[in-house]
Amino acid sequence: MFKLNKKIIFGMLLSFVALSTSSHAYSGVAVIVNPGSSIETLSSKKIVRFYTAKELTQDDGKSIVLVEQSPGQPTRDTFYQDVLKKSESAVKRRWTKMLFTGKATPPIILTNDADVKQYIASNPGSMGYISTSSVDDTVKVVYELQ
Repeated sequence: MFKLNKKIIFGMLLSFVALSTSSHAYSGVAVIVNPGSSIETLSSKKIVRFYTAKELTQDDGKSIVLVEQSPGQPTRDTFYQDVLKKSESAVKRRWTKMLFTGKATPPIILTNDADVKQYIASNPGSMGYISTSSVDDTVKVVYELQ
C-alpha cells in the first residue's frame, strides 16, 4: 500500500510540475507600431538601439515614441531577457543619462498588453511590445519573438 501511495504522490508531483511549467509559458512577444507607420519590419538589433536610446528616429527621420509595460509584467520580462538581452537596470541607467542630458525622453510606461495596444493604435509614430496572443488588426507587427 505504501508503494502505491508513493507512486500516486510521484505522479501528482509530476503533474503539478507539468502544469506549473505550462502556465509560465508565453505565446511570444510582438513589437508593434501604428498601422499607418512606414516601418514594415525591424531587426532585433534595431529594436535594441531604439529601446536603449542609441537611435531616436525612424529611417525617414521622424521621431519615435516608445512605449513599454510596467515592471513585473511577464511580457516586459520576456522582452528585456529575450529581445533586448539586457537587464532593466542597465536600460534604466541609459535612459536616466539621456533624460539628464536632455537628449531623450524615456519610454511611456503603461500597465499591460491592452493599454499598450490601445496607445499604439491611437498614436502614429509610436512603438511598443505586447504578447503575440494579444495582437489584432488595430496594430502592425514589425518583429515577433516566438
